[in-house]
Amino acid sequence: MGGCNRLQPRKFFYGVLVNYGPTEIAQMIQDMGKIEEAIHSQITDICYYMRGGITWNEAWSLSYSDREKLITSIGKKLKAASGDTTEYM
Repeated sequence: MGGCNRLQPRKFFYGVLVNYGPTEIAQMIQDMGKIEEAIHSQITDICYYMRGGITWNEAWSLSYSDREKLITSIGKKLKAASGDTTEYM
């Protein structure tokens, strides 16, 4: 199985990056940086608002779907606590 993981970067390079120009690659790297910042912010919020209910490492192990569900739930609870009763759906 370890060999399979080593092939992934090669597949990415030859399957994707080799077809892009320098400007497109730079944009992709910039986009990845923004995604990383958003994920880091979500993880920080989850750890803070869970008040010790989840560790930093556990939060980083969450799937995209689980992170989104937690962030949505935290947002609803904060909205309710603030007295905002606006319904959007």
